[in-house]
Amino acid sequence: MYVDNFRFISKINTQVRTLVTLTQIAKILGTKQLPKQFLKKMLEKWSAEQEHRSAEYKNHRGKVTKEGGKPTLAFSHYLTFASSLGLITKYNDIASVPVWESCLTK
Repeated sequence: MYVDNFRFISKINTQVRTLVTLTQIAKILGTKQLPKQFLKKMLEKWSAEQEHRSAEYKNHRGKVTKEGGKPTLAFSHYLTFASSLGLITKYNDIASVPVWESCLTK
């Protein structure tokens, strides 16, 4: 059955709700390796900017920041999900896009 191939999806935290956030993580990383805390700050900055630019984003659940740019707990859940999909690799406190995946972020 196909469901068994995607069983890992059932373990996702409910805060993981937007693909645009996963895309932004890959864009920020590009071909670089970044400390997770730096990636978190960059993603929070992007999220706060999106709240000002997009009413759709502002009213959506699963944001990395709340109103006023305050961080939510969603970042770590997005990182775990992206890693389980193979979109990023995590090693200690460093995150990066796998070599084969970096061509997709260009």
